[in-house]
Amino acid sequence: MSLIQKKTEVQTNPKKMLVFAFPKVGKTTAVAGLKNALIVDLEDGSGFITGDVVNVLQIAGDRIGAKPKEVLSHPDGPMECIKIIQELHSELSKREKPYDYIITDSVTALVKIATYLGSEMYKKSPVGKNYTGRDVVQDLPNGGGRSQVAPIRLIAGIA
Repeated sequence: MSLIQKKTEVQTNPKKMLVFAFPKVGKTTAVAGLKNALIVDLEDGSGFITGDVVNVLQIAGDRIGAKPKEVLSHPDGPMECIKIIQELHSELSKREKPYDYIITDSVTALVKIATYLGSEMYKKSPVGKNYTGRDVVQDLPNGGGRSQVAPIRLIAGIA
């Protein structure tokens, strides 16, 4: 029996989709063309598109006095990004289905923010009280840091 099967029906509106490709091939530009879409820009890469955009790094940079590309390495940057995402989530929650599509650009940047949050939460735990690093995923042995990044669910509610 062949592994290849011919599909005769298609799902017209995917609930979730992951678009991945090499850098600078037009992923953001492609999804920006969707009608009634909001792009949550976590990489400061939305300068070449039109439409509804929340440039998280630009807003965070303005708030903490840093350039957008420096925000994630700034001591207050990741936490400011989290605050902005939570503010956006709160704003969107008050509206009745304001967008058909909410695009998180990119998941890689979201993971960096979640790693920061997980690291900070680990530092506040009894077992992590002496931890001074910024990346529990890389620093803790045997994958112990992965469970610390579970808070990604908190900030990915709009993803």
